[in-house]
Amino acid sequence: MNIKQHIESIIFFKGQPVTYKELAKLLENSEEKIKKTVEELSFDYKDKGIHIVYNEHECELVTAPSGSDLISNMNKQEVETELSNASLETLSIILYMGPIARSMIDFIRGVNSQFTLRTLLIRGLIEKDPTSKMPLYIITLDIIKYLGLNKLDELPNFKEIRQEIAQFIKNNSKDAVQ
Repeated sequence: MNIKQHIESIIFFKGQPVTYKELAKLLENSEEKIKKTVEELSFDYKDKGIHIVYNEHECELVTAPSGSDLISNMNKQEVETELSNASLETLSIILYMGPIARSMIDFIRGVNSQFTLRTLLIRGLIEKDPTSKMPLYIITLDIIKYLGLNKLDELPNFKEIRQEIAQFIKNNSKDAVQ
């Protein structure tokens, strides 16, 4: 794979803005080379359904503006349908273990949760913790209200389930950190 392919892979996998500094470190290359390659990639995607947007510090893979009506309709459909089992599972993990990183959610579930998290974010059931420097997911006040709770530790068996999940993580990962 060449540097363009590596950058594409990383920003697709991350599903959120990625700094040039992070890309440079991962790809063992200079930030200037990364910036130049991102600009080239942006030009390569000019007439495609996805674009690369960037500024002085970071870049991200996004849908093209020309597809906004289609994406808007799909979004509306997603919000109006029932939550999938994967969404309910992910929401439960965040309810009991949040704030929690996506990597830990993926570890607990055993699958990539990127699109499930996106669905929950779109519906306003979860959000990224604004107080954290790294992307951690927390539930919103709306879900607490919807569940008829005043606070999270009112969830059924909150402490026990939290401990069971923590024990699962401890037993199944040498370097897992909550």
